[in-house]
Amino acid sequence: MKHGRESTEHIRMKILVEMLFALLGWNVLFEQRCCDVLIWRISNKSLFRILNGEAERSLRNAIPNALRNFSTGCDGMITLVPDDPQRMAIRRHYQRHLPRKLWTKIAVITIPQIERQIKRLHASSGTSFANTALAANLKNKLFNHV
Repeated sequence: MKHGRESTEHIRMKILVEMLFALLGWNVLFEQRCCDVLIWRISNKSLFRILNGEAERSLRNAIPNALRNFSTGCDGMITLVPDDPQRMAIRRHYQRHLPRKLWTKIAVITIPQIERQIKRLHASSGTSFANTALAANLKNKLFNHV
């Protein structure tokens, strides 16, 4: 889960990506294939899909991370950023420095956006997220790996 000297915010961002995709029925692994979060599933048509997730807090590693992720053969990439100004900056950075065929496969989302989506998914399922096993597991990961 924790790789190197990651901040608490970086770990929290990775956990949010895990939460969302686990709720959507995807399988999630941390620090695999040179990415923060590896997201995968086999669709109902027996197609294997791989998404790589990155938690970015600055522009510094955004391009090297994206190039590395796509070189491993992922189908797309999710980049989670802290806020909207950072989302816009990262999107512009991708558009300026990556080929169109790559940056069009990257979704850049903010922490508030992913938190809202997680809450919506729980509200539609009729369960309180705070009482689920997934919530307990994620809290354990956050507090034991910081």
